[in-house]
Amino acid sequence: MTFRGCIRGGKLLFPLVLAAGLLLPAGALQAGGEKPKLVLRVYIQNEDPGSRSMPLNLTDPDQTIHINVDPEASERDLEAVEPYAGENGETGAVIHFSRHAGLLLNAVTIQKTGKILVVSLNGRIVYSPVIDTVINETLLIPRGVTPEDMALLQAMVKENKKHGFGN
Repeated sequence: MTFRGCIRGGKLLFPLVLAAGLLLPAGALQAGGEKPKLVLRVYIQNEDPGSRSMPLNLTDPDQTIHINVDPEASERDLEAVEPYAGENGETGAVIHFSRHAGLLLNAVTIQKTGKILVVSLNGRIVYSPVIDTVINETLLIPRGVTPEDMALLQAMVKENKKHGFGN
């Protein structure tokens, strides 16, 4: 699809397409019964609901925010992942991003302290804290990571190393 094909009736269709990609499970968009792949997205709240942002409904806290359509980091930026034992038996993950993604996260979390960071795994929002510290290459997700998510995260790290992503 060309960029021109993404405009209908004078309106840009990318926000709808991207919102669908954020909210649908990764396997829902694949054909032929292929094994679902990991979709990891890290977004930062955007105060300017312009053409490059889209609304996102959060449940904890219950509110609607705007995020940039382009994530600050994704599964291609993964370099390593470790399980994290959270409180009350909840499981999380410690995610290590590439240096490039770490520099981006550093800059944006300095600029957007007090805004909301959103982490999505396979279309499911697993973490949405208020930014109160600078994030570099390492991000702690204290809860919401299932054993299946962890297996996909670890498989993606191996794929990234194999293909040279995340460097």
